[in-house]
Amino acid sequence: MVWVVVTAGLAAGAWGCADFLAGLLAVAAAVGALETVADAAFVLAAGDGRLGLAAMLASLYPAVTVLLNAYILGERLHLIHGCGVATALFAIACLAG
Repeated sequence: MVWVVVTAGLAAGAWGCADFLAGLLAVAAAVGALETVADAAFVLAAGDGRLGLAAMLASLYPAVTVLLNAYILGERLHLIHGCGVATALFAIACLAG
């Protein structure tokens, strides 16, 4: 990730795209902060003895990706993807309760 930011920074500086570099660094900082929070939450869950629930919730990352693509990029949520997300959420609700 550092290599990507450094390379993009050099390219942005060479092409005079300071706004692009600022946006890229903001996104990289946000991703790093969210990753830190996720790691801390996973460690706390593992220490509390709820590792199974934490692992089950962590396995939902493909569903989050599909929903973010639909929301941010405006991609169409196909019926099969919607059914998969709904089934995963239903399974989490059944296992957690």
